[in-house]
Amino acid sequence: MADPWQQGDDEKNKFLEKALHANEEEASKSTMSDLFDRESNVYQDTNKENMAPKEKEPIPEKPTVDAEGFPIIDRVHTYRADLADIIKEDKLSLSRIAMMQDKANQNLSLPKMASKKKISPFIVIGGILVLIGIGIMSAVFLFSSKKSDEALQAEAPKEKYIIFAESKERLSLDNTTKTEISAAVKSSTKKFKEEDAVMEIVPSIGADASALRATLPYLFGSVGVRMPADFARTLGNKLFLGLYSKKGKTDPFLLFYTSTYDIAYPSLLTWEGFMQDDLDWIFETKPKIGTSTPVLFFKDRIIANKDARSFEDDSGRTAFFYMFLDNNTILFARSSDTARKVIDRLREAKFQ
Repeated sequence: MADPWQQGDDEKNKFLEKALHANEEEASKSTMSDLFDRESNVYQDTNKENMAPKEKEPIPEKPTVDAEGFPIIDRVHTYRADLADIIKEDKLSLSRIAMMQDKANQNLSLPKMASKKKISPFIVIGGILVLIGIGIMSAVFLFSSKKSDEALQAEAPKEKYIIFAESKERLSLDNTTKTEISAAVKSSTKKFKEEDAVMEIVPSIGADASALRATLPYLFGSVGVRMPADFARTLGNKLFLGLYSKKGKTDPFLLFYTSTYDIAYPSLLTWEGFMQDDLDWIFETKPKIGTSTPVLFFKDRIIANKDARSFEDDSGRTAFFYMFLDNNTILFARSSDTARKVIDRLREAKFQ
């Protein structure tokens, strides 16, 4: 390995030698910086201009024919010749050469792969988000379709609220007031005395021949019920307004359903402030004129093994109560015997 310090000394000696033999005329008018410039006139040869330029010797023409006059054909350079030289000079085997060539081909293919246009990560993320959006919309569509199918199929179980009744009586809501509706219910209650039996009072609209069952909202509208709007929107159309007679005593009851328990229960608690007036047409909860009625209030009770809210006085006399028979079925009644009978009839209806 060459010694860099020795090379530096040699270069310095050469520089000093040139400086000693420099053009004296140019050196007399040169500056210190010119001495350090190898291209400066200080180091130019003054005799160079007087010397005639050497002529280049012409390159002899390559003969095209041999001594016998036949044309000379250049040897064709082939891959086979190169391969023979490599085997002869480098002592390489054919398998080794093949491996080296394969590695060279792989190295040549790398720039081509790198030269491919890179896909922007934003395009990839955008594509993923689009696919996710399509998946979500598809899931929502399928879920909505399933819910629609379930809603259609849920119409049939509503029939369980139409329980078996031994007899029926029509209650016309055409051009009637709350007072008239209340009088009709009270009249039916006094007349129905069949032991351990149920009568259905069917609220209807229209003439006898073409009378239609009234919906629950229509009935509540006719008697002026003031329930919360959120609760009203969860109510179904079907209802069962009935009477249950046992041991000479007849009690009315009202059965209907809600689609959402989470809305219905707190709404019922809110409605309690108006129930005494709103349900007087069926349970006679308002005090009669000229009489003193004890103060009524709501209290939690267990009736027929169900949680109930009972509207009663200090002595425990119940004006009415309401309970959830399941998450969707609401019963308003006045006696525990009535609640048990309705529960039994509902159970029977499910197995029919």
